[in-house]
Amino acid sequence: MCGICGLTWSDSDLIRKMGNKIKHRGPEQEGFYVDEHVSLCCERLKILDLRETAKQPQHNEDSTIWVVLNGEIYNFRELRQKLENTHTFYTNSDTEVILHAYEEYGENCLEHLNGMFAFAIWDKVDKSFFVARDPYGIKPLYIARTDKGFLIASQVKALLSTGVISMDPCPYGQGGYWLLGSVPEPYTWFRDISSLSAGNFATISELGFFEQKWHSISDSWKNFEEPNRIPALNNKVKDLLHDSVRAHLVSDVPVGIFLSGGIDSTSILAIMKDLGV
Repeated sequence: MCGICGLTWSDSDLIRKMGNKIKHRGPEQEGFYVDEHVSLCCERLKILDLRETAKQPQHNEDSTIWVVLNGEIYNFRELRQKLENTHTFYTNSDTEVILHAYEEYGENCLEHLNGMFAFAIWDKVDKSFFVARDPYGIKPLYIARTDKGFLIASQVKALLSTGVISMDPCPYGQGGYWLLGSVPEPYTWFRDISSLSAGNFATISELGFFEQKWHSISDSWKNFEEPNRIPALNNKVKDLLHDSVRAHLVSDVPVGIFLSGGIDSTSILAIMKDLGV
């Protein structure tokens, strides 16, 4: 777990204040990028490439594109092999792969990513701020609009800590909580703060704020060939589970598992044993 936050204006003091509010999400490494247009911060929990050079925010070859990431990209090694033909890498992290994928494919880079993530990219050339969230909404990202511009953060309290956002309640968010037991996206407990919905991206530029869905859960079934027999279906599920667990084990630090005693965590442990962990 990491924490990211950002402003679409320059304010080194304010971005540090926001970062301090979510430091518990990434106590091992802190990084900032501030120019005349944006302010970015990442409070990092180190999993891949533990060196200081892998600190976020990370930049491309000519420092015209910057990124902060909360999450993991499971297929980053395969993507990197493709991108190394046209791009130069300075880290061994999955974060930098997002940068070069964005350079190569633009917003369609999302179609190439397999992982759980919420990230923000600042493009100095286009003067655009690009934020995106994984298909299942595993990693959170909240957005607020003010007279000065937009703010983003991994947690609502980082936004509220700025003192520039109203704490007026959102009737849809609070009503949804009492009816459903959770706040429905894109609402939050507060009127002026929204959640970027799962599988959505947004672009913030001089043209304004534009949000769009890039993936829905139903998309995951488009290329799934339904087996005709139960044994075939069992084998398909087993293969998918092994592939998923294998991808989650990629790490430069020791990996562990929490067991609840239920069939799900016990199954994951069994698969880890099959994989030689």
